Amino acid sequence: MSEPSDIALIERYIRGELSLEERGAVEQRMAEDADFRALLEDYEVLTKGIAYSGRKAVLERLQNLDENLEGTEATVRSIAPRKQKPVVWLAAAAVVALLFYAGFSLFNAGPDAGELYAAYYEPYPNLVYPITRSNTTAQDPAAKPYRAYEQKDYEAALAALNADTKSPEDTRLFYKGHTLLALNQPEEAIEAYDALLTLPNLEQFSDPARWYKALALLKLERVEEARSVLQSLENSAYSKESKELLEKL
Repeated sequence: MSEPSDIALIERYIRGELSLEERGAVEQRMAEDADFRALLEDYEVLTKGIAYSGRKAVLERLQNLDENLEGTEATVRSIAPRKQKPVVWLAAAAVVALLFYAGFSLFNAGPDAGELYAAYYEPYPNLVYPITRSNTTAQDPAAKPYRAYEQKDYEAALAALNADTKSPEDTRLFYKGHTLLALNQPEEAIEAYDALLTLPNLEQFSDPARWYKALALLKLERVEEARSVLQSLENSAYSKESKELLEKL
């Protein structure tokens, strides 16, 4: 039966699976063999990095590394001085570096802006001409874009809003922005919100327009711009939602 590989031996040592005699032998070899000690130290760092990033599949691949390179290691040992580091150790060290980079990148990755958008986006309700049984304005041409919007016929709503000459401009732009966002056109939605926010006397629309603009920016993964807009909502009707979302960015 062949001797266990260095990496398999080190793994058992780190896990505390060796007998006292085996553990003593490993520690004696560490004291006598600087290369072996370096490999053990690298492997300890590696296992912590794997646990940190959750990439256990890489550990399984590393466990097979020594076996895959066994022939190469034997060749190197047969021709190299005793103190030259085996190829397998260099390979293990390379994997350590790659794993640390992957774990660091995973830990420091920004939030998934698309998921945050999906979690917080809800279509704004139709408050202009809401559909009710007692509504007597069903045939009013001015109601057409808003009723289409409420019925989620966003293509028809957009066409009607573009042709609308009767609604106040702030109302038309407000619902045009929402319609474009519902049609998965966040760039155009932001343009509508920006045009709206340049108008005077926007007490009714300012807060929701900025909130939905921030969501549109998140959908486009323009996180820093979204953060800036959310910060402007600190003392608004959307203060709770904006604060909660800022904490996740």
